[in-house]
Amino acid sequence: MITEIRKSINSIFADRVTSPFYGTLLVSWTIWNWKIIYLTLFVDQDKIAENKIDFIISNYADINNLVTYPLVSTIVLLTIIPFLTNGAYWLDLKFTTWRRNKKNQIEGARLLTVEQSISLRTEIRDLEDSFEKLLERKNEEIALLKSELEKTKFLDDDSTKIKTTSKRTKSGRGSSYGIVDYNQLKSNAKLYSVFEKIAREIKSSEQFPKDIDEKTKEYYLVNEIVDEDQDVGENKVYFLTFKGEGIYKEHFNRTFAPES
Repeated sequence: MITEIRKSINSIFADRVTSPFYGTLLVSWTIWNWKIIYLTLFVDQDKIAENKIDFIISNYADINNLVTYPLVSTIVLLTIIPFLTNGAYWLDLKFTTWRRNKKNQIEGARLLTVEQSISLRTEIRDLEDSFEKLLERKNEEIALLKSELEKTKFLDDDSTKIKTTSKRTKSGRGSSYGIVDYNQLKSNAKLYSVFEKIAREIKSSEQFPKDIDEKTKEYYLVNEIVDEDQDVGENKVYFLTFKGEGIYKEHFNRTFAPES
């Protein structure tokens, strides 16, 4: 029970101390009645002819000092003073803004001297020259990069062509050997009988005739009369090698040769 009473009292006291009204009232009362506090705390009883309390009541117990003046001071401090402070702050902002605007107006209206104008024009011209030079360098770099890109693309195209050409000319001994190759192939009547059909189909569609058996096809590949290319996608394509072209040429030369 005593603990709860103590807590309640402490709570009430804390509310009074932290409250702006009670805090201001306490300060105001202290200022108006400082003599009572001083007499109570610092003056000995021996220096007063009568009791301290009686002396205070008879000399300082004024209702105005004890109640009226502290209360009025508190109301003034809590209401009028903040308005005055905010008003002063508002006036200060107004004057600061006015002073800044006037300063900007005067500085903006001030004319440049001849030397300042020349210096400013020189700086602008230098900046323009620097920008143009920078732009020229960038354009040169872009042109150089484009040129390098074109060279790279050209080299890639050439390498592809070289690769394809080398692929399609490998194992070819040249057309001067067509007669020898032709006679060698013609010695096998079965293999030679389908040569023209194979050559025509490869030249027209780059494919082996579907009705040619695998052994015959393998013969033409192994003997390098026909070759295959696997670099053009999923499907294989076939072409005549130089050897095959030589045989093909000799075959048609003899087919259409005039009879003696």
